[in-house]
Amino acid sequence: MVVVEGVVDRLAVLSFGDVAVSLGSNQPSPGMYAELRALARTRRLILLGDPDRAGRKGRLRTLATLDLPPAAEASVADLPPQVGDPGALMLHQRGEADLAAALLLRLTPAGA
Repeated sequence: MVVVEGVVDRLAVLSFGDVAVSLGSNQPSPGMYAELRALARTRRLILLGDPDRAGRKGRLRTLATLDLPPAAEASVADLPPQVGDPGALMLHQRGEADLAAALLLRLTPAGA
């Protein structure tokens, strides 16, 4: 499941057929952390956010704050710099391919 900051980011990911949730911010509320922990029990979470410093810092902070058990799978993914934030994927000719590449890097087991 792809976790993004905004509603437009979520719509972009959904438009390419992936499952996504929106945090509404790069600083989730305590309630949102609880929801993400519940989702992580049954799904792999991929945090995909804005490529700027605040977005990257927010994703890393979110991942650390989740404090998931070792069996849970969660990671941070990055889009190519020319794309910008996930919401801009729909505007790029290679948007679907760029999203697929970013997610594939996080879904492929190490050494595969």
